[in-house]
Amino acid sequence: MTNDWLDRPSDHRSLHNPAFCGILLAKAAKDYEENAGHGMPLPLVFLILPLSTPTVFRASLPSNAAASIAAWVAEHPYVRVGLAESARKCVPLTREALLFCIQRRALAVNPAQYVSAVPRRISQTTSLETASSTTQEMISKARFLGRWFARSGGTSTIYFMLGLKP
Repeated sequence: MTNDWLDRPSDHRSLHNPAFCGILLAKAAKDYEENAGHGMPLPLVFLILPLSTPTVFRASLPSNAAASIAAWVAEHPYVRVGLAESARKCVPLTREALLFCIQRRALAVNPAQYVSAVPRRISQTTSLETASSTTQEMISKARFLGRWFARSGGTSTIYFMLGLKP
């Protein structure tokens, strides 16, 4: 965690704390691994928070993981404009959440830079999933992103379709 934690607005601290963001990353990595057969490539982890936390992106995500990323971007052209800035702003949050979870052995990164959720280290998060509809939706969308990315091709393809550079 950064030293300026208390200087952040309270709503920012509540929504973007490393533990909660780490749960989002772990849920995405777990669903990715269940669908791909291996951990989530590290660069894809940096797309989870910018797509699952801001309402503008989260609300527009498809409900079916078989949907094409290219078709989704074509239907929502603002994604190619706004996602780059959102992703850039979420890099420090993602790093904090990754480090928080790695230090607590809830996430592991192997030498090939694949991120995996460590079984039994991330709780069922039942209390979080019932905390609010927004929290529940964020967790659901993070899990969806894990499944979606696992079915959407390689990392560079996903970044290209979203108009981003890894």
